Amino acid sequence: MTGRQLSALTRRHKHAQDRQQWLVGLLASVTANFSMSRPKEPLTPDDFMPSRHRAPETDEEIAERLNAGLSLFALRSTPPITLIN
Repeated sequence: MTGRQLSALTRRHKHAQDRQQWLVGLLASVTANFSMSRPKEPLTPDDFMPSRHRAPETDEEIAERLNAGLSLFALRSTPPITLIN
């Protein structure tokens, strides 16, 4: 598989995931908006999409996640990843 094909496949997969999340969010928002205890302001599908509410990570958080994941495979003498300032 070439890099271009992999990129296209990755974009297609991301688009499919976004679409599925939006459809589930639409169903959840319609259910919530027409339930017996309606919200004061109508809910939208975006309110139920976890990918739209993810806070951006700082460099330190990314380094911490990498160190946690790589610690399973690292040799005992390998130092942890540090940020270059």
